[in-house]
Amino acid sequence: MTPTSELSSMRADAALSSVEVKFSDCEKALLATVWVVEHFRRIASTMMALQGYDVEVKYAQNHKMALSQGLAECHHCDCEGQSSPQSLVITTPSLPSNHLYHDENACLDLPRVYVDGCSYHHESQIQAGAGIVWVNRSVEEPNNYWLGNKTSQYAEIAAVLIALQQATKLAMVQLVICSDSNYARHSFISHFPMWKDNGMLSALNKEVKNSELFLACDRLVTDQGMTVYWKKVKGHSQTSGPDKNGNDEADRLDAWSAASSSHPDR
Repeated sequence: MTPTSELSSMRADAALSSVEVKFSDCEKALLATVWVVEHFRRIASTMMALQGYDVEVKYAQNHKMALSQGLAECHHCDCEGQSSPQSLVITTPSLPSNHLYHDENACLDLPRVYVDGCSYHHESQIQAGAGIVWVNRSVEEPNNYWLGNKTSQYAEIAAVLIALQQATKLAMVQLVICSDSNYARHSFISHFPMWKDNGMLSALNKEVKNSELFLACDRLVTDQGMTVYWKKVKGHSQTSGPDKNGNDEADRLDAWSAASSSHPDR
């Protein structure tokens, strides 16, 4: 199969019109290429909208590609009688949020903290712990916490809350939270603004788990005027570097706290 035919076959699900069949192989290949770009642009826009980005969504009837129309004019094709596209432009609402995805340039010199939480059975009971590791910051607070009979998801958000409490005492207005928990990261960045706007109810109209922790974090961040950047790190990574060191230490601390037989009041 030639490259031209391969490109043309990518539009197999969209039958060529009486105008398009008159195009040369080169023109058909160009049309197919533009169609592929447009197709994946729509997929990317949908994914961004689901993540809470402000995305312009267009709905159109009898949509015709500008390239196709231009080629038709070159071939002197009669396009009369074909209705012009009508589009309705809707901008998806963007709820305010102090939590953002990690940006290398914006986060270059910001304070960085690694947080982790865990929960497992210890002496026939579920025990949870949290670990917090600051980078290049002198924090006098304890860096490991026993949380008692709690779930691992509770522990992950509790670790975030503790880090934010420590950041508030140090008057930080910007920081980077590094976590291997997709639950924590996506909850704050993508879901919390909608949960809060909906009275801490999920899209299924059910009460959000650990809502008291999320709201406590939100009060700290809002009152402090804080901006939190979230960096995803890989848990138990085999690649050496600062992210591995920080996350491994936070993991060690939360595991030690959960498994410790004596837990001082903190």
